[in-house]
Amino acid sequence: MIRAWICWFVWLAFVLGVNIALNTAETALLLIVSVFIPLASILVYSFVSPHVQIAVVFPESIDKKQTAKGEMRIENRRIVPYLRISFCLYGKNQITGEAIKIPIKVSVPPLGTTKLPIKIRDDFCGKIVFSVSPIKAYDAFFLLFRKKEVPVKGSIMVLPNWISGQLPPVFAGETDIEATEYASDRAGIDRSEPFGYRSYLPGDSFKDIHWKLTQKLGHMTVREGGDPVAQSVVLLLDTSAGNHIPDYALRDSMIEVFVTLSRAFASQGVAHTVAWQDQARQEWVSYEIRSEDDFGEVLPVILSAAMQRDNVSCLEHYWKNNLVDSMANLICVLYTLPPLEMMNERITILLAKDQGRQDDDYQENTEVISFTPQEIEDGLPWISH
Repeated sequence: MIRAWICWFVWLAFVLGVNIALNTAETALLLIVSVFIPLASILVYSFVSPHVQIAVVFPESIDKKQTAKGEMRIENRRIVPYLRISFCLYGKNQITGEAIKIPIKVSVPPLGTTKLPIKIRDDFCGKIVFSVSPIKAYDAFFLLFRKKEVPVKGSIMVLPNWISGQLPPVFAGETDIEATEYASDRAGIDRSEPFGYRSYLPGDSFKDIHWKLTQKLGHMTVREGGDPVAQSVVLLLDTSAGNHIPDYALRDSMIEVFVTLSRAFASQGVAHTVAWQDQARQEWVSYEIRSEDDFGEVLPVILSAAMQRDNVSCLEHYWKNNLVDSMANLICVLYTLPPLEMMNERITILLAKDQGRQDDDYQENTEVISFTPQEIEDGLPWISH
């Protein structure tokens, strides 16, 4: 923009010199035009705020290490043209945090749309969300620009490698998932499994009255039934990195293991819950998956589960937010091992490891299976074909 002002002043000085030397009507008109048309442009663009919409259009998803072809659409909703609109397009992988930056300079006609072809490629899975820096919309002579924040619509999912096959019993819970146990801290409606006895209250069913105890105690006593608790399967994803955030490949492998297990459960008709700490919103999120359709709906959310520094472990977040479901079989995809006191025989740990990192000693009644990105690249060893 400074160069445009310099060029304009140099041009005015030249035209002024010519007009003084020749002193004709033509040179006088040229001087007037050279002064007032740029000033008129400055005046118009000073009062007309740019009304621009930007959209990034890609296929819904691509596989890792593939190049996706898309386009950027810049729409001008004003009657004035913009000979240059400049900004930077950013694309950020929500899982790894890696970002791309593409400088954009484009002209857009009045009430028109300019389309630009763009390509993107990522070696790691995750949802890539696009954004732009504040746009700079220049006047016709590049003497002035208006700056404005513009929201952008557009994203693309980079899918993990899919691995099909049957899950071994340890991942479905070596106990029968359909078996029923009873909560030890609350009553329920199952009369076949007594929970306890209490005094009769208005509204209690006469079918629940224990007549022998009533006769013995001298007051109406009712039998409380048990509360059945199904042994559910819960997949936990570690988004708490502690003091060290793992590299792109390790985070990619964790997501790949997580979605592979969830998809395998869904395809085999095993209802389960996926859950993690949403670091962006600082809240615990969970989704129940009963079918492959459910899995497809939740997948974009999983591919947005960013990892951040958090000294509270994944299991700590789980126990704080899931005090009721104590009978669940937990499968935890972790980067760091949780405190020992949080472990029990219902927990299976899938531990992501860097190459050369030694296995940690852990209690005997806890299943710990480690994996590295290279092992995931070669195929999950726990899936049988």
